Amino acid sequence: MTDAKHVCGLLAMVVSIFGCESRAPVGTEPHEAASLVSASAVGPPFISVTPDGATLGLQPNSSGEYTFTVSRFNPFSSDPTIFNLVCSTSGSVTCTGLNPPRLTLSSGQSLPVVASYTFSSGTGRLVLTACDGPGLPGVGPCALASYLDSGYVEINPPPKVTISGTTSVSNPGTYTWTANATGGDGTYGYRWAYHPSGSATWLTLGTAMTQSRYVTSSTPPFSLKVTVTSATQEGNAAISVDNMLWEPPCLRAPCPK
Repeated sequence: MTDAKHVCGLLAMVVSIFGCESRAPVGTEPHEAASLVSASAVGPPFISVTPDGATLGLQPNSSGEYTFTVSRFNPFSSDPTIFNLVCSTSGSVTCTGLNPPRLTLSSGQSLPVVASYTFSSGTGRLVLTACDGPGLPGVGPCALASYLDSGYVEINPPPKVTISGTTSVSNPGTYTWTANATGGDGTYGYRWAYHPSGSATWLTLGTAMTQSRYVTSSTPPFSLKVTVTSATQEGNAAISVDNMLWEPPCLRAPCPK
């Protein structure tokens, strides 16, 4: 999205120099600015939609609203420009409307856009795209745009999980591994499992955020796995631990003494 913003911005610089930037009809008043981009900003013209990658935890209702911010900067023209707004989704999210459906922005203006949506179980993405240009029937409102950018929010994303702790043991003792979770709704449940080398199954362990084991020369190398639940979503992580002390049992005589 950022690359598209820069490319469209450079194209818009050329278009603006020759006075080809699409403008609001005469007599059309721009919306009142909610905030201002720094007047000292320099660089090519751009349109920006934020946030660009936010997350929203599990929603208690089947419908909701999310507020994006659309900003415009053009050092070559202060005339207002009309921007089309397009709402798109993926996964379990459906966009049901935008308020306002279009924006008129002067250089330095930032205005909010409220996207309404419905949500079912699982996860999904809500995307807002802002663009200028007349569009093309059958192609879309952003066809032939010289300014274009998108922002999105992930709704009810699954938690991301990592495990911290040693991956190699060279001294006997008790070692602890910790599940580190982000995302979801911020509340987590844990399920640990243990898999010793040579075994065909995973053995169920505890449900705390950490897992400790006493490792000696009789402990074979092993793996730990944790499943983290958050709302209706799950995330997983695993870690392998090499035991340098391990002395495999003797299976055939004569065995070393």
